[in-house]
Amino acid sequence: MHPQFKLFTWLVLQDRLNTRNVLRRRNKYLEEGYNCPMCHDDVEETAVHLFFQSTFSVTVLGLAMVSARKYISNAPTSEEADSVIILHGCSMVSIEGDK
Repeated sequence: MHPQFKLFTWLVLQDRLNTRNVLRRRNKYLEEGYNCPMCHDDVEETAVHLFFQSTFSVTVLGLAMVSARKYISNAPTSEEADSVIILHGCSMVSIEGDK
C-alpha cells in the first residue's frame, strides 16, 4: 500500500483530516462557513459526510459499484478461463491458473 494512502486513511480514521468540522473545532475561522460546499445544503462538512453522505460521494461510489459489477459479471467463470478474478480489498487482482 502506498505510504500516502496509508497516511490519508489514518487521518480519516482518527478524524484528523482537515474537514471544515475539524477546522471549526480548532477555532479556525472560515468566512464561507463550515457547511459542505458541494451539497449546498445546511450540512456541516465532516469526514463521514464527505466520503459517504454527500451527493458527490454517493454518486461516485454508485458509479464505481456499477463499474465493478459490470467488470465482475463480464469475467469468465473458472471453468472457462485460465485465470481467476479475486476481489482484493478495493482492487481487482488476476491470478494465473495452472497450465
